[in-house]
Amino acid sequence: MQWKKILALSLLVVLLVGMMGCGEKDGGGTSAPEGVELSNTLTYSEYLDDPDYGNGGKTSTSINVDMSSNTSGDIKISTASFVLTWVEGPAESDKHGGEDTFTIEVTLGGETKTANGNSNRLEISFDAEENATDEEEEPELESTASIDIAISDCGSDPAGLAGILFITPDRGNDFTLTVDYEYIEYGDLEETDED
Repeated sequence: MQWKKILALSLLVVLLVGMMGCGEKDGGGTSAPEGVELSNTLTYSEYLDDPDYGNGGKTSTSINVDMSSNTSGDIKISTASFVLTWVEGPAESDKHGGEDTFTIEVTLGGETKTANGNSNRLEISFDAEENATDEEEEPELESTASIDIAISDCGSDPAGLAGILFITPDRGNDFTLTVDYEYIEYGDLEETDED
């Protein structure tokens, strides 16, 4: 009779251990988490002086952007767009309706792109797919960019004393740099059960 109690108690212990999940799990493994597609916008504003009639201040500036600074996990950036905008000075300050001319140069991951003009808007875009090779599973852009912005002309031309008296030179311009980017954010690796 004693051996029946021992056998029953042994079976009960084995069942409890199995139900509590102790021991090895067959087929267990680690899988990469699925990424979440997100986008973000960073904005920078500054003032630059007209090289000809400014107040002797800055005519260029450099901005370093870290697109991973507002994220909590690992990210892969797929696209990035750098848009420079500005508003023209008053018409009376510009010769013959002259327009302010800006230049923007963006270096991202060893690639440099430049745009210049007087259209009140300049845009430079990067796409990870542009330079992807077949060996890469998921192409990605670097998360840091270096941006140089310069103003080369504000269109002012007060000719002689009459010009100075009747035309107020455009002394410079405010600009806004907007950085829009899309990325996939990954969390921590998760333990999975495979049956």
